[in-house]
Amino acid sequence: MTAQTFRLDDLPARIATRIEVDPVTGCWLWTRANDGKEGYGRVFWQGRLLATHRVVYMILVGPIPPDLPFLDHVKDRGCRYKNCCWPAHLEPVTNRENGRRGHNANAAKTHCPAKHKYTPANTYTYPDGRRACRACAYDRRHRALETANA
Repeated sequence: MTAQTFRLDDLPARIATRIEVDPVTGCWLWTRANDGKEGYGRVFWQGRLLATHRVVYMILVGPIPPDLPFLDHVKDRGCRYKNCCWPAHLEPVTNRENGRRGHNANAAKTHCPAKHKYTPANTYTYPDGRRACRACAYDRRHRALETANA
């Protein structure tokens, strides 16, 4: 994907007029509503409230592959903002890859809520990339057995 591939003029006017281009990074910055939590732009599209970067990607590139459902804002391509919706800055990836790249707040956590350290031996990683603390799972199993035997 190259920068020349995508033009704001190819978007519906109600979307294009709400995007400003950052002259330094090239990011297409959504200037309207965001999700209020993560900072991703939000827009009503086809009767649903969706993330703006996903809508722009689908309009200009095409469907998001079902096996790569997350659109990563790629820092190596110059992307610096969560409200960026320029397809040249986006890459479809798995949940695991998105978390590995550090865009998932949970990926940065070093300990579980019970303060057990996430180590290879103490961490189960689900196929979708989520993690579980083995020590907590062990504790839950033993409490359940104690309750059942009481």
